[in-house]
Amino acid sequence: MKTEEFFSEDKNNQSLYLNSINTSGVDGVDKKRRTTVVSIGGIKINSIIADTKEARIIGLSGHDLLLPNEGMLFVFEEPDIYGFWMKDMTFAIDIVWINENKEIIYAEENVLPESYPGIFQPTSNALYVLEVPSGVFSKNKLKVGGTASFSI
Repeated sequence: MKTEEFFSEDKNNQSLYLNSINTSGVDGVDKKRRTTVVSIGGIKINSIIADTKEARIIGLSGHDLLLPNEGMLFVFEEPDIYGFWMKDMTFAIDIVWINENKEIIYAEENVLPESYPGIFQPTSNALYVLEVPSGVFSKNKLKVGGTASFSI
């Protein structure tokens, strides 16, 4: 398994990249993944940005775990009802759907790898989805209706 330095900085555009995902042998995935900091409910989550079809399909597959301040932010082209499953996952996560106004519209907590092939989805449109380690949502008292802030 190829694992590179956890964070590196691209001096030209001053962006941080998270490189801990195993991408060896995966076609269509850039080895350098852009990141952003998602501020939500008073906490900051260092998040890989998944904003291409390929990156969204792979998601967190291949990760062994996330630290409490790590996550993945899925960014879509337009608001819709996006379903998520736990294919090839090895640890539980909380999934948080966020609309175009960066408001939390729905959350599934403690989604287990064993839930695959079940699909989890909100009842209204989202533009972003944040995956974080299981327990982050309740431990930090995050609520539907709360807001997030981040830059893409």
